[in-house]
Amino acid sequence: RALQADGRATYDQLAAETSGPIRIGLSFRDHAGVYCRTFQPNGREGLAGLACRDDGVWRLRVASPVTAQASTYRTAGSEAPPAVLSAVDEMIDGAPLDARGEENARARNWRR
Repeated sequence: RALQADGRATYDQLAAETSGPIRIGLSFRDHAGVYCRTFQPNGREGLAGLACRDDGVWRLRVASPVTAQASTYRTAGSEAPPAVLSAVDEMIDGAPLDARGEENARARNWRR
């Protein structure tokens, strides 16, 4: 099932952009070279999760509820629930993308 995050945040938003209803945590490539991103609500209750780009759409791989208190800003990735962090640890290949890596991936429409 394809992920529909508020206003296409998963597709367009960079991790450095902290305003808006959704905050992106980490962006990375998995062992198959597919782009994946963590996300969570920005200062409110909702679902945090991990989505990966598959056949031109973001597909939800892991989701976990978070409370407004748990979703306050901390360092990128550390605010994610344990289930999301565990999935990242299993899937990530190399280091997470930095700001330039995210910009380049977005410019290529998150294609491999």
